[in-house]
Amino acid sequence: MKKFISLCIIGGILLPLAGEELTVMTYNIWNGFDWGKETERKELFIDYIAEQDVDVLALQELNKFNSRKLSDMAQAYGHEYSAILKSSGYPVGITSKYPITVKKRKKFGFWHGFLHVKIQDVDYIVVHLSPAESAYRMKETEYIIEYLEKKTDPDSPVIILGDFNSHAETDEAGLVSRPQLLENYQNGDIGKKEEKHNLYNNYFDFRIINRFIEAGYQDASVIGNPDIANQWTFPTFALKGEEESLLGERIDYQMASAPLANAILRAEVIRDEYTMQLSDHYPVKITYQR
Repeated sequence: MKKFISLCIIGGILLPLAGEELTVMTYNIWNGFDWGKETERKELFIDYIAEQDVDVLALQELNKFNSRKLSDMAQAYGHEYSAILKSSGYPVGITSKYPITVKKRKKFGFWHGFLHVKIQDVDYIVVHLSPAESAYRMKETEYIIEYLEKKTDPDSPVIILGDFNSHAETDEAGLVSRPQLLENYQNGDIGKKEEKHNLYNNYFDFRIINRFIEAGYQDASVIGNPDIANQWTFPTFALKGEEESLLGERIDYQMASAPLANAILRAEVIRDEYTMQLSDHYPVKITYQR
């Protein structure tokens, strides 16, 4: 964690307060660098993450990774600690500068599963919700909320982060400004029945993010940067070229409980010359005051 100085007013006097910054990033790395075959992209990723110098990094699509491979990559960019959900399919994982305690690996009943870890005093739930079924995502969401109600203290800091494959109501204006996106959803071969469709009533489905908000978790990106609603995390230039601006949607999030939601310093979807090529998703980086 980086130390910084904040200011407060006590008795009319401006006083400095010492504090720390906790920087957390979530990043979907696109099929585990093509199931491990794109070694050059992996090396560029390692160099990029080392420069970002985040405290905690949540990862999705760790295809062909296992605990050893994730540990080796994490150490290459400066994280001594790591944990992975599984070693098959589309695993999620997390790496950190600080020790990690694994609380739960949940696979059964989930499309990809979720990983619950504790790092210092923060509980992290790394998710990759269903990419194809609105109703399935809602089932996953309800389980996560119920699980956290049982397993964490209401006042403890929690971050649910990763690829939610879901839309936020705060982004509605930006989404409808890209009509090709909704048209693609409506005409895609995602499924014929409503429960197997990514939309809800033939429109963007805001229920998942709203449900987390109702349960007390806040969209950290919007709090830290209101302009986030006009940005997107998927797709990147690497996947869609210049068409990315026609199809952009924000589906990667950090949902923070009250202790952290009230202490967000900065938020950004990082879109630069590197992230345009490193994955089909852009990373979401949030800085919290601790």
